[in-house]
Amino acid sequence: MSRSIPTEDRISSLPDPILHHILSFLPTKFAATTTILSKRWNPLWLSIPTLNFDDTSFEDYISFRHFVSTVFLLRDITLPIRSFNLNCLPSNPYDINRFVYAAVQRGGIEKLDLEMYGVKVKLPDSIFSCKTLVVLHLRGVKLNDVIVDLPHLKTLHLSRVSFQSVEYLTKFLSRCLILEELHLKYLLIDSDELVLEENFQYLPNLIRANITNGLRPFQYLRVGLDVLLFTLCCKAEVLHAQLDMKYLNTRYHQFPMCHNLIHMELNLVINHTEKWKRLLEVLNHCPKIQNLTIHKFRIGYESLDNWTDPTIVPECLSTQLRTCLLKDYRNTECEIQFAKFILQNSKVLNTMSIKSNTSLDLNVKHQMITKLTSSRRASTTCELLFD
Repeated sequence: MSRSIPTEDRISSLPDPILHHILSFLPTKFAATTTILSKRWNPLWLSIPTLNFDDTSFEDYISFRHFVSTVFLLRDITLPIRSFNLNCLPSNPYDINRFVYAAVQRGGIEKLDLEMYGVKVKLPDSIFSCKTLVVLHLRGVKLNDVIVDLPHLKTLHLSRVSFQSVEYLTKFLSRCLILEELHLKYLLIDSDELVLEENFQYLPNLIRANITNGLRPFQYLRVGLDVLLFTLCCKAEVLHAQLDMKYLNTRYHQFPMCHNLIHMELNLVINHTEKWKRLLEVLNHCPKIQNLTIHKFRIGYESLDNWTDPTIVPECLSTQLRTCLLKDYRNTECEIQFAKFILQNSKVLNTMSIKSNTSLDLNVKHQMITKLTSSRRASTTCELLFD
């Protein structure tokens, strides 16, 4: 005898908060389509505390703008919006300001994610005095001399954001005193002055930082900018940074001491004759590094290698370093010397991993393995791994 298939709709019987949570993972356009399921679902999408608008699922900007406006008109104005995500190529910056202002004014917003493409949009000032905001992601907007008062902001992502000067960037960050996570990617600076506010507070609660430097249009402005961005993040415990060794210069700013940093991952653009010297300077200013990853990649010409063993070993190597991963190795003499230097001076190192370049010949890779396995190791427990 065949077993009957139950027809009970168990999902629809779930409480509203659980259904809201499920719908929050969908773009608002698709959440709206759940109204066809049953009467039970009809009002739910208009009371979700998360709004997610993406113009890529619309035929044109006009239909996108009409849908966003309709959602705000249909929603109960007393219902708070906890999370607001807006991703679009705006034809009219006024629309963007109107939508963002409406979301913030509903009250209780904790996460704001704005991704603009093409037009640099100036955002309404109300964003930067939002007392409830915890997470802020901005891409493709202008941030100049705005008044910032974000007492609960813990996570800040700035990507392709335009500042009139470095001073405005530092002023912005100095008003985010409980910030725990900071991502800076491809910032645009419209001035050639590198001015760090004299009383700048160095984000005392910062835990994680991610820096990708690719400033334009003034290429010479990048000289010293990596050092400045490093300085802004010097209190972090975990740091991921893309650094161009050509511009890692202390001409404008002294390299900061990073006393809290225990995990560092560096993506290094190798195109400068002093690259090894500058890398050692970074390590000398990070005395508590326990986990180190270095990924080298080359852009343009290959500069001359010039490694020489330093007279002073960085403190992090002799007392702290537990794991080290070196990526994109090509068996150059200086790469081998640097790897040996770490092996011979890292007294508490547990694991040293070498990941060779994918184009490396097997015979050349074998030569590299032979050279490094025969090297003396300061740590008797160090395991040498190759990939």
